[in-house]
Amino acid sequence: MFTGLLRVSGTITLSQFWPAGGSDADTASVAVSAKSFEFSPDPSNKPFRQTRVFEGAQISKKLVIHSGKVTVRFQGIDAPELHFPPLLPKKGLKGNGTKYRQLQGETSTDKLETFVTSGKPKTVPCQVVTRIDKPDDAFDLYARLIGDILVGAGAKQVNLTHWLAQNGWAYPSYYNSMLPSEIRALQKLCNQARAKGRGIWPFLTKVVGAPDLTLTFRPGGPFNAKEQQADKGHVVMPKFFRRRVRYAVLRLNNLPPATFRDYLKSDKNAKWTTLAAFLKTPNMKPPKNTLADLLTIGDVVQQGPGDLVFFEAPARLMKNGKPVTAWTFV
Repeated sequence: MFTGLLRVSGTITLSQFWPAGGSDADTASVAVSAKSFEFSPDPSNKPFRQTRVFEGAQISKKLVIHSGKVTVRFQGIDAPELHFPPLLPKKGLKGNGTKYRQLQGETSTDKLETFVTSGKPKTVPCQVVTRIDKPDDAFDLYARLIGDILVGAGAKQVNLTHWLAQNGWAYPSYYNSMLPSEIRALQKLCNQARAKGRGIWPFLTKVVGAPDLTLTFRPGGPFNAKEQQADKGHVVMPKFFRRRVRYAVLRLNNLPPATFRDYLKSDKNAKWTTLAAFLKTPNMKPPKNTLADLLTIGDVVQQGPGDLVFFEAPARLMKNGKPVTAWTFV
């Protein structure tokens, strides 16, 4: 498992979160500089060294640092979708360019926005940390840096991933790139939130029904008591929601497959194992299970958030047309 630590110092504009901005409850943009990135192969006994290995680097032709910023995907959690576009590859599909949302997507993001902006200046220092060994361990297939954002300074630093989990505004969503210790710490917070019925936990459902395609992204809100009441309702695991929306758009355009389960069988990007199996063998090879194997008759999900660990294809970091395979330091 990973022994190294990437540390990224930057600033975060708090007004980026919806409804003031467009960021949702598990993704944020962080401004960085040439001196922002530091890496240690073992922070317990080896110093951090400044690296510029990510400058000009790309994943799938998308820069990982764009306009002086990195997009950070909060590690280990998944909040209800605020603005999910299906983006199916076939052109001209009805509904394909629409940004759909789940119930509780607005509420979760508003709660985070209220927390981070209360009594704070518009832009604050932050640090992004992620346990990795190689440069291309840091980013996912969408060129997002996967890690935890720490806002504040010293003893007053707040881990936004942990805050969301502790208050129940996101569900756990673990990946094999995480350390068992990271998973256990997050699981403890999520279990406490679930036991106390915090946030969105009381609304969780295992039935993956047809999505309401009239629920779309509302830039700028508003979000008051009326909108918060309208945002209440059942929430399925976001990983299933995203795929159910894609399937709904296919059916809207009279395209196959015939059933949602058939659609999931064709999805090779979300292999999974049980949490217990992963914690027992963290270095296990990707299993053959697809998301279809989690469904029973009636499209009911057998396992819930926190019961699973997912495997996704690794991202390939490129620079000047060549793979980035090693660290370079200033």
